[in-house]
Amino acid sequence: AMIGDHEINGVEMSYYYADTVENNYNRWAQNYGENLSLYMSLYGLDLTQPLSAQTYSDDTTWADYFVDVALSTAQRDYLLSDKAKAEGFVLTEESQALLDPTIDNLPAIGTLYGYANVDSYLRAMFGPGASVEPYRAYAERSALASDYYNAYAENLEIDDAAIRAYEADKFDDYSSFSYAHYTISYSY
Repeated sequence: AMIGDHEINGVEMSYYYADTVENNYNRWAQNYGENLSLYMSLYGLDLTQPLSAQTYSDDTTWADYFVDVALSTAQRDYLLSDKAKAEGFVLTEESQALLDPTIDNLPAIGTLYGYANVDSYLRAMFGPGASVEPYRAYAERSALASDYYNAYAENLEIDDAAIRAYEADKFDDYSSFSYAHYTISYSY
């Protein structure tokens, strides 16, 4: 994939893909707790089976869905980190303090899981070609993009009068709605 001037290779895509699956799973686990299995089964998702063999929608598998989300995340990260760098924005101390130990602890985590070295562990997790430096670059870019976005959002000044004027100018767009009503019937 190409994002601006950046080419996303297979290894980097694996980082985004694996993190997308893990982040979604963790969010669902947090939201649904002990009902997680029920929630996932309602959506036809079984993490013990290949995601490419499970239907997300009529013409999309769960693997396709996660690839699309991973690509969107990569696009967001590259665009925001490029903008941050162009403006001289750097990682916050808090993000750097989280990132450094994460990278520094990779060898210990690999050993804990029985791998001979950190690169063997990363290859097992993300596929051939995965190693510490590309993973560090990925993690730093993601953290920088997140920090930049958060700083931007915190510095937005929203003028209520301007919002109300815009709303008045587009009254029809903001004073109507549509809805759908569904009925579920059960037979026993």
